[in-house]
Amino acid sequence: MQEYERRKEHRIKIELPIKISIGSQVTVQGHIRDISINSAFIMIGHNIFINSNDEVRFSFEHVNAEGQKNLIQGSAYVSRIVKGEGFAICFTKLDEASAVNLKKIVT
Repeated sequence: MQEYERRKEHRIKIELPIKISIGSQVTVQGHIRDISINSAFIMIGHNIFINSNDEVRFSFEHVNAEGQKNLIQGSAYVSRIVKGEGFAICFTKLDEASAVNLKKIVT
């Protein structure tokens, strides 16, 4: 993992698969490009109909140094869209275990 500063938050450049659910009928697969304690940028290999401020649900796994899979899941809103690349999400709700697991990735 490579660290870099792009926003005010400490961000980690990382490649992880992620599942994004938009509404009740659309689920897409993407890859996390970078992540912070509050947000992530999701790369999507195809165009999808999504707008800024849309609510989404997400889930992804991170394998730690000991080989354990840690699930991170929750809700977010779309904060930025980059046509042809993907979109940024800001986390709005994480369960306690997900919050702990996310903190382990970014600190």
